[in-house]
This record gives sequence, structure tokens and C-alpha cells, in this order.
Amino acid sequence: MLLVADRLSPQEENARTAQGYLSPRVFVQSDRANVRLSIQSIDPVSGVISMPEMHGAVSHEGIPIGRGLYRFLLSCPGEATLEFTRLVLHRGQELRLTPRFRSVEEIVGNMQLISAASVTLEGLDERPVQPMQIDGFWIDSCEVSIGDFRRFMADTGHPGPQQWRVPSLAEPFREVFMRLEGADGVPEGPFDDLPISGVSWAEAVAYAEWAGKRLPTVFEWDLAARGIERRAYPWTTAKSLAPGSVFSFANLADATKPRSSPGNESPTSYFLRRVRPVLDLPQGRTPQGLYNMLGNVKELTETPRVGWSIAKPGVGRLPAPDFSTFHIRGASFETPHIVQNQLVTLSMSDGKLVNSANLAVGFRCARSTNHR
Repeated sequence: MLLVADRLSPQEENARTAQGYLSPRVFVQSDRANVRLSIQSIDPVSGVISMPEMHGAVSHEGIPIGRGLYRFLLSCPGEATLEFTRLVLHRGQELRLTPRFRSVEEIVGNMQLISAASVTLEGLDERPVQPMQIDGFWIDSCEVSIGDFRRFMADTGHPGPQQWRVPSLAEPFREVFMRLEGADGVPEGPFDDLPISGVSWAEAVAYAEWAGKRLPTVFEWDLAARGIERRAYPWTTAKSLAPGSVFSFANLADATKPRSSPGNESPTSYFLRRVRPVLDLPQGRTPQGLYNMLGNVKELTETPRVGWSIAKPGVGRLPAPDFSTFHIRGASFETPHIVQNQLVTLSMSDGKLVNSANLAVGFRCARSTNHR
């Protein structure tokens, strides 16, 4: 599943322009006749999500939309509403949504409910610092595991995480992802309880949609990890901790020791040796029961980073979204537990190119509660 379609050739774009198809369009691919579409636009600077715009059934001609960041909501009587995040950048771009309907109970079985609250994130790129009202939402109790992702691969034919498919990692890829199916038809492997990593933003979005979910916004992730108390650490409201105590709660690198990876050890071997199962370190959970919000792997979010626009006469420079880079949160097994003489905390943020992948970055999923 592609997040952003390739650009049309000049001949194709001219033909579509002549037919009135210059605007990007969204199509729904489903064998059900009663699927309904609603559209929410996401302001990439403020993070505000619009009220759903109802469109009802989608004809074979699709629905024209403008450029921007969207959530498309697909509903069907008796089934859970599904959320699709899409980045619309190109003229003539076609977005094809394929729903995989199921019940709400099936989707949220391993998720925790986070209540609505207002949060303020300081030091988050160049966006204005202001309170953000967050609606209630569901979020996965733990990071998506390798076993979870291999089930997605088996069901959809996805070739596997981007970072693991490079030629130099062919053998580790087969070892981790290409085990034979078990007797129940579900893939089995020795690393299935470890977090998936090395996925691009688009691959994380594709998995989340297959699971009936989406990526959390950076504001949702922060609220889930820090709570309304604005905790520095997931498991306690203490403002500071003894540096050595953090290892009992979070899988971080010991800054007082040299990296333990031998010079000839492959990145995947180092990952498999250093990372811990997604349900490990229960003493480091949040009060709501979320595992590994600090450490193990960093986590992707739905939210693009914001930089500065090119200065214009009389206006100057304004905050502007960078749709090639999205926020990641938390820390990983590679993150030193002490950074610039301070113990690492939940306030850290980072960016990730939309089509890049890193073995220290994984994700967990979320789901809105304001629609079924």
C-alpha cells in the first residue's frame, strides 16, 4: 500500500486536466454497498483536526480534495469506523482506500483508554506553544511486535520492513521474518515478542490501517506517556531519579560504558541482542498500563514536523510544515541514559524522514473514541 502516489506523467496529467481530474481524488474499494466516507483535515502547524465532513457513498468517479494532511473515515452499519491517514501533495494524485471492517471490540482488545485532556508541549519544533485540547483515544498497551507485523505480511503480501530488506541483511531478514507458518496458519518465529523496527512512516501507517487503527498524534503520544501530571518518566511523578535506577524501568544504553557491540557485529544482530520484548519491564508501565514509553525503541507519530517558511516581504518567516519529516517520540536501546549531564526524560523529540527507516525506531497504534 503506497502512502503517496507517484507523480503522473505530463501526458497523463494533461489528459486528466482535460477530463476535469486535475484535483487529487479519493476512491473507496469495497465489495460492500453501504460504505460511507467522511473527511477530516489536519492543520499541520497547529495540529487541530477539523470536524468530519460527511460525503456518504463514493461514486466510481471519486471525490476531489485539496492538498494537505487528512484523515478519511469509512463507516459501515454494525462495524467499527476505520481511520485512514493520507498525505496529499500532488496534482492528479489518486488515493484508494480499502477498508477491512470488524468490530470495535476486536480492534481495541489490547489497547488502553486515555481520557480527554488539555496539554501544552514546549520545545516541539517551531510550532507555537499553546494548549492543545486532546479528545479521548485508545492507544496500544505496547509497541507493535515483530509477530504482529509478520501476521500483517502474511495477510497482505507486504514484503517486510524497509530497513530489513537491504541486500546486506538478506540472511537476518529470512531468519526473523520468513519462518514457516505454524499449524494454525499464523507465522511463528523466535523473535516475535520483540518490537518491530526498521519500518518507514508509510509502512507503519499501512500496518495500523490493516489493524483498524492509525498512528497517534505527537500530542496524543505525549499525553499517554506523561499524563496530565506531565511526568518526566512514565512510571513515577518524581522530578528526578538516581541515574542508575532507570535501568530497572527502561531499556536505555548505559552512558558510562562503551557501546557493547563488537566492531564486526551486524546492526541486526546488535538490535536483536539489545532490544527487549514489548511486554518486558512491567515496573516501567504508566499508570494506565502502557509498556516501554521510554526506551526499547523510539516511536513514530502521525504529526509532521514544523520549520520556517521562506521569508516574504512584509510578512517575514512563518511556521510551515515539513511533510518529509514526522515526529518520533521516546527513546531507544541506543539512547544514552544521560544526555548533556542530565538523565533522559520523556520530553525528548526527534524527526524521521517519511520514506526512511531505522532499526531503533518502531511504533504503536492509536484509535479515536469519538466515533464507533
